[in-house]
Amino acid sequence: MKIGFSKNLKRLRKGMGLNQEELSLTLGLSKGAVSQYESARNYPNMDTLIKLCEIFHVSLDELILENSPKMDNSAAIVTSETVQQQPQENNQHHLQKEIEYLTKTVAMQEREINTMRSYTARLEKELEKCEESLENGQQSPRQTG
Repeated sequence: MKIGFSKNLKRLRKGMGLNQEELSLTLGLSKGAVSQYESARNYPNMDTLIKLCEIFHVSLDELILENSPKMDNSAAIVTSETVQQQPQENNQHHLQKEIEYLTKTVAMQEREINTMRSYTARLEKELEKCEESLENGQQSPRQTG
């Protein structure tokens, strides 16, 4: 399956007139990651596969299967012209999905930051208690508990 995916990815990317760096920027990955996908040395996670399907306007089967009808040489492949001919609604839908994805990502990162701030505050309080105990010549609260 990796070989079919690798060939399909390369064919779709070139058909859209993208180089590996441009595709990697769109995906938020390193250029090396795209290179590894195309050489079958690595395989993307499901989120990346879904993003690729959205970018190239293909199904998951068409992206990963070796003998997919859409990927045959006789079949029309996605080109930059066909993408430009896509209705504007599709582009707006794609952008809306991208905004939703980014919004969820930011919200998740904000929750992680708040959790880390809370944890840091608790550690700072515990450190203060330990320092006070040491200044007073007592054992730290952790050693007595």
